[in-house]
Amino acid sequence: MAKDFLRHNITHQQSSRTLQSLQSLRQDLAIVEDPYLNNIWDDVLRLTASAQAVKPQQYDSQIGDLTRRLRSFTDEFSNCQRTYQVIKSLVFVEIRRRFSLIPEAENSTNEWLMQEKTGFRKWLESGDGIFWVTGKAGSGKSTLMKFASEHHETENCLHKWAGTEKLHRGSFYFWNQGSELQKSVEGLLRTFLCQIFRHAPELVPKVCAKAPDAWTVGELRKTLEAVFDMGCIAAKFCFFIDGLDEYHGDEEDIAHLLSFLSRHHGTIKLCVSSRPRPLLDDFFDGNRKTLTISDHTKDDMRRYVLHRLQPNAKFQKFRACDPVCGEIISIIADIAKGVWLWVFLVTRDLVRAVNRNEGITKLREILDRFPEDLEAYFKFIIDGVHPIHKQDMARIFLITVEEVQPLPLFAFSLLEREKLDPLYAMKAPISPLVGLAADEVKVQKDRLHNRCSDLLIVDDGPHPVFLDHPVDFLHRTVRDYLRDCHYQQLTDILKSQFQPLVSLGHMMLFLLKGLPPINIQKPTQITRLIQIVDELLYYAHEAEKLDGSTTSPLAPILDEMDRVCTFFTAASMRYHWTHLRDMPRV
Repeated sequence: MAKDFLRHNITHQQSSRTLQSLQSLRQDLAIVEDPYLNNIWDDVLRLTASAQAVKPQQYDSQIGDLTRRLRSFTDEFSNCQRTYQVIKSLVFVEIRRRFSLIPEAENSTNEWLMQEKTGFRKWLESGDGIFWVTGKAGSGKSTLMKFASEHHETENCLHKWAGTEKLHRGSFYFWNQGSELQKSVEGLLRTFLCQIFRHAPELVPKVCAKAPDAWTVGELRKTLEAVFDMGCIAAKFCFFIDGLDEYHGDEEDIAHLLSFLSRHHGTIKLCVSSRPRPLLDDFFDGNRKTLTISDHTKDDMRRYVLHRLQPNAKFQKFRACDPVCGEIISIIADIAKGVWLWVFLVTRDLVRAVNRNEGITKLREILDRFPEDLEAYFKFIIDGVHPIHKQDMARIFLITVEEVQPLPLFAFSLLEREKLDPLYAMKAPISPLVGLAADEVKVQKDRLHNRCSDLLIVDDGPHPVFLDHPVDFLHRTVRDYLRDCHYQQLTDILKSQFQPLVSLGHMMLFLLKGLPPINIQKPTQITRLIQIVDELLYYAHEAEKLDGSTTSPLAPILDEMDRVCTFFTAASMRYHWTHLRDMPRV
């Protein structure tokens, strides 16, 4: 009887299925492995394997041991499931997108941060409160914050601060071009909780019994506060928050958030960055250590300019016979005032001039005439676009200001179709799109440059969602300028009504129709479809808010979207395609 019980209720196949499903979820969520559940199951397997050798008089004892371990396994499995579901509920698609888009620092250009004169290393090792990194737009704050949060010395120094207590680190990068969760307090709190729970899943049952139907900011704050207040754990927390000035909302909210995060003196400390802001100046006054980027980057800027110009044989000849060359390098670093983007732009123009056999006099003239302010430079470039291209330029810039993420190069060709037929996407068949051929890529790049000059750049790699060659701003300050200072001028250029959000909705529908057939067994294909759908839904929602009506201007597009998604999934799903969201994805 005992052997029958063991044979029919405990099998290696069952154990595999049970553990495999949980381990798969753990790996998808990047949660550290807890050996406790595996240890219990090892006991179960050991007791099962030894059942064959058990004497009849030992059956009861053996079954008792096995039953207790099975019960422990079932309980622990249920706990792990609840924990992983809580962590899964905190994750959102864009949780690492901004981080991944921030470029790495060139060579050793940010190593100065760890030098004694900045005070950063000392703050990591023994300081508390808030360390504030400040600088102008384009000064490289985000790159520096990424460098600081990921540098191996940062972790070493923080472990000295934490001592024997467990160290928790988190980072969040506000991004005003991103989705709502990328520029809100909710996104920050979800990210921090997710990062903490991934590395310490044992905390979840103590502070959050189960995942709520939908997280609110209040619930997130309460949960994070519960983590900080746990007297049963010895832990310290260091958070890196980039781009406070890119928060979407009142600046007072940011001050309240920082107060909330930093009030646990000695347990939590924050490294934050922003452009100079009066309200933040007042908040940080007397309660922070400040690092102004422009105070530390002149030497690196001189090295960068020299690195770009020195390999050029023509420039070497100039430098050998004219000391003005050396003066140019120093002047660039002095005028830049810490703005790396300005250094990049003026150096690029000087390299081009040298390659065209211009002399020292012309190089000095280029430097003297170059706008000292980024906004003045952007306006100079826009004013220089040929009048015949100005209306196309306005459409493109209005589209790129409103887009959730960079569009593939192919999408800009759809603006021409839209001019000929505003309903082009509705009429388009469901048929797989083929990427642009090499000669077509060159044509589209040239057309984009003719209309937008160097303010938009085309990457030669794949688009993160669909097709190739994502198109992005030269720097996010270009978008800020167009949105905050030049938006009305762009709309005034157009001779006919143009709604960029509606236009983007049509683009998304066309791209959706161009997806290859969907295999719902492949998570990446599900993710791609859902990402395009979500972007379309966002544009529809924003267009409805802007329009002020109860019906979205994109309502027909949404109906067509539903038809297309049904077409893709009807043959392989019993339920409506929206249930794809419930399936495991990567």
